[in-house]
Amino acid sequence: MSIKKIMIFFLIASNLMAVSIENQGFKETGENYLYEINIPKIKSDDIKYQAEFNEKMQNIKNNAIEDILKISKENGDDVSQNQLIVRYDDYTSKIGVTSIVLETYEYTGGAHGMSSLSVFNLDSKSGKEILIDKIIKPEGLNYLQSQIQKDIQSNLNGPSEEQIYFPDAKADIKNAKIYFENDFIVIVFGLYDIAPYSSGMSTFKYPLDEIKNYLLK
Repeated sequence: MSIKKIMIFFLIASNLMAVSIENQGFKETGENYLYEINIPKIKSDDIKYQAEFNEKMQNIKNNAIEDILKISKENGDDVSQNQLIVRYDDYTSKIGVTSIVLETYEYTGGAHGMSSLSVFNLDSKSGKEILIDKIIKPEGLNYLQSQIQKDIQSNLNGPSEEQIYFPDAKADIKNAKIYFENDFIVIVFGLYDIAPYSSGMSTFKYPLDEIKNYLLK
C-alpha cells in the first residue's frame, strides 16, 4: 500500500472515530407551565464514555423538568410565570476537544428570568469529559485571568456610556465557564459575576495560539 493510500485510510478512520452529536428535543405546555428542552446525545468510539455523558444529559433534563413542575405547583396558574428553556451549542477545536455549551433559561416570576451555562469539554474521539486543568496549565489560567482583567479595566477607563462592568469588577477565572471554539478559547462569567444583568453574561475570547505554550493537549 502506498504512503498516500495509508494517509487517506488514517484520515478516514480518524473521522469515523470523531464524536458525533444528535439532538434530543422535549417540549410540553401544561396548564401553568411550559418547557422546551434540547439536549445532545453523543456517539463516540468509547461506549463507556458515550453512555456516561448521555446519562448525565438525561439526568439534567429530568431534574430540570422536575424543578419547573414543582415550582409551577407553588407559583399559581399563570403559565407565563413558569417557563424553562434549555438549549445547547457544540463546537470542535484544533486541539482535539469538542465543547458542548448548555444554556438554561428559567422564568418563575419577577422582573426577569435567569440564564446560566453548563460547559462540557470532551475528548473529540472517545467522548471522555476532560477537566480544564487537564487542558491548560495553571500558568495559562493565570495568564488568561490577567488578560481578562486588563480588558475589563480598558472598558472601565473608556466613556461612561460604553462601560458594561461593575466599577470594582474583579475577574476570578475559577468562577468562569471555559470552552473551545475552533481556533479560540472562550471564557464566560455568569450573570452578576462582574457585570449587571443588562450586560448579560460576560464573554471573553482569545486565540488558542496566544496560550499554546500553556496547553496540555
